[in-house]
Amino acid sequence: MSPKLIYVVIAFMLCSSVVNILLSRKRERRIRRYALNNGFSFCDDVLPGDFPLAQCDFSTSNWATKIRGVVTGKREDHNFLFFDWIVECGRNGRSYAQTVIAIPGNHRNSWVTRLDCSLTTEQADNWTVCYRRDFILPADEIDSLISSLYVPRVF
Repeated sequence: MSPKLIYVVIAFMLCSSVVNILLSRKRERRIRRYALNNGFSFCDDVLPGDFPLAQCDFSTSNWATKIRGVVTGKREDHNFLFFDWIVECGRNGRSYAQTVIAIPGNHRNSWVTRLDCSLTTEQADNWTVCYRRDFILPADEIDSLISSLYVPRVF
């Protein structure tokens, strides 16, 4: 392998890393701004203590993972949280990330399924968790899902 090719490969890897860092910071700024504008709490990389992460199917990966951009809040008397779940080296040696939205209680059959059939839902302890596999949700889509948390009660 020629030295020029090695330099090109190293330069490409460095550029790729810089772009990844810049995109990650941009995402964090957007999520932080969304939380601030809506009166929610931006918790950085810390999940609430009562969230049962170990019981969620998406968290059973044996690969290196990160949690980023945790936001907690309340809308229409419903508590919620969302965060980005990042797997550094996942299936087939590739990295991926997905946005996870969770609300306390059993809403599996009434909330998410009527909003978006491409979302995966699961029940973990007393939380309903939804996410689109390998996909980071944009802030406006998160907002529409959070806004639709209110499920009318049937008496």
